[in-house]
Amino acid sequence: MKPANCWKIAACISLTTVSAPMALAAPKTGDFCTNINRLIDHAGTNFADIVVNSRQANGRRGVTLTLDDAADCTISPLQNGSAYNCVWEYPLKAPDAYRKFSAIGQNLQTCIGDRATVLKDKGVNHPDFYDARRYQMERANVTVSIKDKSALNSTFVNVWVRPDTQ
Repeated sequence: MKPANCWKIAACISLTTVSAPMALAAPKTGDFCTNINRLIDHAGTNFADIVVNSRQANGRRGVTLTLDDAADCTISPLQNGSAYNCVWEYPLKAPDAYRKFSAIGQNLQTCIGDRATVLKDKGVNHPDFYDARRYQMERANVTVSIKDKSALNSTFVNVWVRPDTQ
C-alpha cells in the first residue's frame, strides 16, 4: 500500500509499489490551456472555486479540477495563500515520465509562454535527477518539474501553480 502523498515527505516508512502506467495519451493542448489558465486566474483567490472543503490529514485539500491524467491534485497551504499541485508517478527513470515532463513544458510554452518569463529552476542537493521550469507571470507562477526518487523507486512529474507574491 502506498503512503498518502509520500513523494512530498522526507522520510516515508515503506516503499511504493508502482504498476506500469498505461500508454500515454498526449494531453489535448486546448483542454490543458483552458485548465491552466483557469488555475492562473484563480491563484489569487486561493483556488476557492475548485477546492474541496474537507482537509486531508497532511493539511492539503482536494480539488475538483485535475490536469490531464494526474494521479493526484491538491491545494497546499502556503505562508501567503495556497498552491495548486498535480503529480504523475512513474517507475524510476521511466521514459514515459520524461515524455510527460516534456509534453507539459511544451503545452505551458504554447498556453502561457507569451505572458511568462521562463526560468530554469535550481538543482537539488542530492544525487537523484531533478529538472524544472518556472513560468513567472504577473499574477501567478507555474512550475513543471521532474524528480527521480530512488528511495521510492519512482520518478515524479509535478505541476505547481502559485500566486505571485513577489
